Amino acid sequence: MHYLVDVARVAFSEAKKRQDWLTTQRTALWNGELDTVIEACHAQVQSGRDPNDDPAPKAVTYFTNNRHRMDYPTYRKNGYQIGSGTIESAAKQIVSQRMKVTGAIWNLSSARLVAKARAAFLSDQWDALAARRTHLNRAA
Repeated sequence: MHYLVDVARVAFSEAKKRQDWLTTQRTALWNGELDTVIEACHAQVQSGRDPNDDPAPKAVTYFTNNRHRMDYPTYRKNGYQIGSGTIESAAKQIVSQRMKVTGAIWNLSSARLVAKARAAFLSDQWDALAARRTHLNRAA
């Protein structure tokens, strides 16, 4: 959505028009209508603007290049999360709460092993992991 917000901010000076355009694009994105979103962004490309300062071509490129990641109707149908909140929360739970404790000093290898073990524990996969423990590397 931040690409769309940037395009709307530049394209529409009136708050109502900006919000209406964003609502329309958000709905199209939610419904998997990527061509509609790409066309709407392309229509907002400012011909007199420096391409490096115009968010519309950047949005067109982003949505075009990431089309395969934005099949939101299928993701919802399969029960997948949409948005970064779940991942951000997982990163906080797995990494921050365990790895950033006072006095902890990590090397990359042991940090990865502990993160994987913590992820297994938090996702109720600990028993399956523990059953394979003789085959796993140990964290330092």
